[in-house]
Formats: sequence, C-alpha cells, structure tokens
Amino acid sequence: MKKVLEIEKINALWHNYKNTETIESRNQLIEYYSPMVRNIAEKLSFHLPGFVCVDDLVSMGLLGLFSSIKSFNLNRGVRFETFCATRVRGAMIDGLRETDWVPRLVRMKSNRLGKTYRRLENSLCRKPNEAELANELGLSLNEYCRMVSDSSATSMLHFTYKDEDDETNLSTSNLVEDNKSKDDFKGYLNAQIMNYIKNRLAKKEKLVLEMYYYEEMTMDEIGYVLDITESRVSQILANILKRLKTLLRKHKNEWLS
Repeated sequence: MKKVLEIEKINALWHNYKNTETIESRNQLIEYYSPMVRNIAEKLSFHLPGFVCVDDLVSMGLLGLFSSIKSFNLNRGVRFETFCATRVRGAMIDGLRETDWVPRLVRMKSNRLGKTYRRLENSLCRKPNEAELANELGLSLNEYCRMVSDSSATSMLHFTYKDEDDETNLSTSNLVEDNKSKDDFKGYLNAQIMNYIKNRLAKKEKLVLEMYYYEEMTMDEIGYVLDITESRVSQILANILKRLKTLLRKHKNEWLS
C-alpha cells in the first residue's frame, strides 16, 4: 500500500509540473529526486580521491537533474530514474573535468606510473605485477597501492567509473572474460580493449556502450536519452562489438605468434 501511495504521489507531482510548469512544481520534483542524486554522488566518490567533496558532486548532479526534469517526456513509457541517472552522473563528471579537479601532483604521479608500467612491460615482455612496479618506483607495496588509487581517478574521467556492487559493470574484464586463459594473456587483452575504448570510440559510442551494459537500459531507452532512433542504437552497438571482436582476434594472433 505504501508503494502504491508513493507512486500516486510522484505521478501527481509530474502531471502538476507538466500542466503548470511552475517553479514551485519543478522544485517539488527536484526535492523528491535529490536523494537519488546524493546516492549517485556517494557511489561515485568511492572511486575518487578523498579530497573530492560529495557535496560538490551533488551540486554538479543537480544540474543534470534539473535538465532531465525539464526535458523528460511522460508519454514515452521510460522510467525517469533510468532516463535521469546517466545525465546526473554525466553532469558530475563534466563538472569535475571543467574545474580541473585533479591536482598537479596527482597528474604527475599518474604519468610516472604509466611510463613505468610501459617500460617494464616492454622489458619483461609481459604484464608487470604490483611488486615489480613498486620496486621499480622505489615504493613500498602500500605506497604503491595509494599511488594507484589516486592515479586511477584521472583515467576514470576518460570513460566511466567502476561500481564494485554492480555485476553488469562495463569493465574490460566483462568484455573479454575467459577463465581458461592465463592471467598475463587476459591482462594483455584487457589493456588493449580499454585503450581502444578510451582513445578510438566517439563520445556517443562510449555512452551507448555504458548505458547498454552498465545501466542495462533498453535500446529504446538509450535512443530516447540520446535523441536517436532505436535502430540507430542497434547499429552503433553492433558496429562497436564488431570492431572489438576484430581487435581481439588481431591481438590474440599477435600474442600466439
């Protein structure tokens, strides 16, 4: 009964807003959905360094909520939470980018870590482990782990973040998981795919990939969010998967040759 009353309440708020478009009715919707924005901000903050304030993320996310409420179409049959979540998270990430939130020291550490990784990978002809990387950097294992934690936040902005609680998360391991493969081989393929996603896919392609696999949105819902047809979403997704399969075959042959 409580759930039914809640649904009736939010439906009434939506119809009131769409019929009147007053600031008061809009603010009522913002107040209703603001806990969802904070929840997204708190989950995102788990994957960012401690100096990033949750309240700042909430402020950025409210801009996405405001935009979503304004453009949402009640007649499409899409849940508002589904439509809104991607925009709220995107507004937070865009806000972080625009304010250049990553300190210079963190960027320097990230660059140093990347160069060290590539140098060891070339010299060892395989993926280096944590102990080898820590030794090469002159750090203890704990110091190395803290460095990786801070540095990983910079790369998150290029694509998406990893949600440990979500089994549908779009990480490279989801795309190329093979329990029978050796760890080094899986690591090599994972690195190649993530690099391709970050550097070769267009922004719209990345969004389609994230919403389909991570958000578990239908193609119709994705089309509504991106303002394209369902068939176009299907074409984009099929094209991405075809390219990734070609990439996997190429690097598999290189590894085995």
